[in-house]
Amino acid sequence: MTQGEEDDGLAGESGEGGTDDNYWRKKEAFLRGSIVSVGDKHSSEIVLLFTGRRRCRDDPDQGLQEALRTRLRVVESNSKDVAQLFKDLSARLVSVHAEKDSFVLTFKTVEEIWKFSTYLSLGYVARCLENFLCDQSFWLDPELLSDLEINVTVDEEHLATLYLGLLLQEGSFFAKSLFATSEQDEEDDEKLSFQKNDLLMVRDKKEDSLWEGTMVSTGNHGLVP
Repeated sequence: MTQGEEDDGLAGESGEGGTDDNYWRKKEAFLRGSIVSVGDKHSSEIVLLFTGRRRCRDDPDQGLQEALRTRLRVVESNSKDVAQLFKDLSARLVSVHAEKDSFVLTFKTVEEIWKFSTYLSLGYVARCLENFLCDQSFWLDPELLSDLEINVTVDEEHLATLYLGLLLQEGSFFAKSLFATSEQDEEDDEKLSFQKNDLLMVRDKKEDSLWEGTMVSTGNHGLVP
């Protein structure tokens, strides 16, 4: 089974509410853009890249970027403060790479990665990193920090793949069907019949491409693709 593709399976539901349409569009894209198949192995780490720029300019400021690298080199050898920064953002720091303008992060639970992706979508990760790198007590020239903005990027498809992979590891989870079962599947007694947008409880059989599914509304059991 693949998960996260709008036309190929079931989309995991977070169970959270929200009022910011732009934020939830980002969250929907976060999940829809990933594919997880039974038995797949994926790297458990993700790279967070950062760039500094002036708000009054569209192009990156190379002088500013080098200054931020210098700041990061200071803490690179003793990354305790950086680790705490990402811990507060529900991520686990693996390593710091000042020369590559990057941090390597990992996650151990669904809750951690869901919170981090939420902070990322809301721009909170960039803001916290900006506050950390632009600590006034470090900089001799405060003017260098004027009109500064930190942007961060991650491979969101890989992040979503990690999220769905952790869902599988933690066992059963709720999912919403993105299509109705075919007539051929309905004739198979072992297959679960469902309609588009039905809520199912899904469990990995760890055997093949089929999953065990339970219809929440009726309690009916069967296999789902």
